[in-house]
Amino acid sequence: MKIIITNEDLAKLSVSTRKELFGLTEEMNEGLKKDTDFHGEDQDTDMPYDMTARMTKKFMAGVSDKTKSFLKVFAISNGIGTVDDLLKATGGTTLRDLNGIQAGLTRRLRKMDIDEESEAYLLGWDEDDSEHEGHFYVTEITHKSLQNYFGVP
Repeated sequence: MKIIITNEDLAKLSVSTRKELFGLTEEMNEGLKKDTDFHGEDQDTDMPYDMTARMTKKFMAGVSDKTKSFLKVFAISNGIGTVDDLLKATGGTTLRDLNGIQAGLTRRLRKMDIDEESEAYLLGWDEDDSEHEGHFYVTEITHKSLQNYFGVP
């Protein structure tokens, strides 16, 4: 018996079901990992996660408008979110106001990752000499995916 599961079908399955499928054979495991949007061995763990356009669409399903406003800043601003811009987009007043959004992004991303022990994160932090001593950033792939999602040229 031969069963064909497309990437679209695979993306609809729960994480536990994908893990069971991946565990059937080593060959299947390697082939499916390469064809999905989830990072594998090649993902640089020192860099934020590369979220593709397809994964971004799935990621955004069900997130709050505040979270979408937060992420839209990265689409508009070349993948960089200053604290001031992020606070303005979310209606916050201090850096602590952004912590909950950032934690929620990380939890959601890790739930979507096929690795049970995922340490994936969406946002990086770059220190500088500004009032808030830095800014958040996403990878170029994530930036392009967010542009695509929000329809930003």
